[in-house]
Amino acid sequence: MAETILQINYKFNSSRADHTALVTPMAEYIAAVPGLVWKVWLMNEAEHEAGGIYLFESGEEAQAFVSSAAVTGFAAHPSLTAFSVKRLLSTLGANCLLVKRWTFLSTR
Repeated sequence: MAETILQINYKFNSSRADHTALVTPMAEYIAAVPGLVWKVWLMNEAEHEAGGIYLFESGEEAQAFVSSAAVTGFAAHPSLTAFSVKRLLSTLGANCLLVKRWTFLSTR
């Protein structure tokens, strides 16, 4: 089982304060997702874009998260559009990441 990184992006059509009120309750759920190692929250207020980058212990756990009722329900929220999920990277060992175009990035 290879570690898997997902990137989720979407646009929101509300104020940042309203969007924060929408996503804040999800933080506790996300923190408890099986197999999640870490998440980075993304926000581009000027373009009304947000999302996250997630590292999972396996591709199966990443897929279970994306397919969960919490994520599919969130994606269907009326204030969100252009919801997309990309499986970006798989890790190689403890010290490097393999990007699809054979680019290596150090994790230390």
